[in-house]
Amino acid sequence: MNNTLSRESAISEEFLVKILSEVMEIDPTKISPTIAFSEYGLDSLYGIQFVREIEDTIGREIDLRGLYDHPTIREFSKYLNTLMRAPVNASQVRA
Repeated sequence: MNNTLSRESAISEEFLVKILSEVMEIDPTKISPTIAFSEYGLDSLYGIQFVREIEDTIGREIDLRGLYDHPTIREFSKYLNTLMRAPVNASQVRA
């Protein structure tokens, strides 16, 4: 089964809430797209796990700094959608 998204697919806030809730073991209804990840206890270890789950779905690597530069679901979703529209080079593709 192919879990990757195409470049044309949008990464929704709901998708990120689902992944964050699974990684952090938080009820998804308790996650707001405008609250900082740090408010949910997302530290560097959880951040790595969160980003890897997203990478596995979108099929490309994400610079972990993007998570900290865009510290809410809403901001990170916009960042990821911009990233998805950018050209992909071979080093960014996850196997």
